[in-house]
Amino acid sequence: MKQYLFVCTRESFDITKSIWVIGFHDRSWTLNIELPKVEIGDRIYFYISKERVLVWFASVTETLYYDDKIIYPNSKELCIRRLGVKINKNNSCDFNWLISKLDFIKKKEWVVWSAYLVKNFIKLSDHDIKIFEDALSNNPNL
Repeated sequence: MKQYLFVCTRESFDITKSIWVIGFHDRSWTLNIELPKVEIGDRIYFYISKERVLVWFASVTETLYYDDKIIYPNSKELCIRRLGVKINKNNSCDFNWLISKLDFIKKKEWVVWSAYLVKNFIKLSDHDIKIFEDALSNNPNL
């Protein structure tokens, strides 16, 4: 099972919870590499931008497919690449205190670490998964 971090807005996360679908834009080259590799049962954690919180995970229920139906009404993009998901838990924690512990963030200063989230969809190491699970299990519904 692979595990990922998806960077999104609160609005996008709330829509995902209501329709059980994540839509992806076409601007990120990493999506072209990673999305075809996502399989049913893989796990996706959500980082809510602006709020700087990590929220619990979703399990992938449907692999990559394409649909041009608008799901994010305030988005300037159609986000036609889609994954079906089921939100398993909805706990959250402050992302700021995790930064110094995460493998995928190489430089920990604020002006630098946020650049690592630009990729939008990040494959996680076993170490980072453990950090996320520990943090979220100790901080239910903050």
